[in-house]
Amino acid sequence: MTRPSSPRPPRRPRWLAHALGSLGVVVLLWTQGSQAGSNDLLVIVNTQNNVGKLSASDLRPIFQTSKRKWDNGALVEPVNLPEKSLQRQAFDKAVLGFDPETALRYWIDRKVRGEARPPKKLTSPAAVLAHVASTAGGIGYIPAEGAVTSGVKVIARVSGEQVKAP
Repeated sequence: MTRPSSPRPPRRPRWLAHALGSLGVVVLLWTQGSQAGSNDLLVIVNTQNNVGKLSASDLRPIFQTSKRKWDNGALVEPVNLPEKSLQRQAFDKAVLGFDPETALRYWIDRKVRGEARPPKKLTSPAAVLAHVASTAGGIGYIPAEGAVTSGVKVIARVSGEQVKAP
């Protein structure tokens, strides 16, 4: 007695398999390339601020709250996103050189010593944008794909772990 043979699935032509594989690679590279700048952050200040481009070494004392006044005498008012925010973690790494654990220890140590408090924490990039636009000494950061309004100007770009000109 012979067993009935089960039907084989149709075999794809070899060229089709190669074409589909190549298409997958192209799509993967294209999406990675399009996301390369999507994690960038823009450092923004109020348009009334006469500051130009700032480097990481300029931003560090501002966000460590040791620089309290702009060159024109106005108070520096930095704002941060929440600690668990990926944008905050990327910013802290690029500007302060801190991972989340180090940042937490840094601010606890500053508080215990009675030194300057951390920047004000806002809940979202939209809140940062609104605060900086309405505060003459305001400075903060937002995702690069966010809309920059007429009340702010970009003074730096954080890309990966580097601070670059806008």
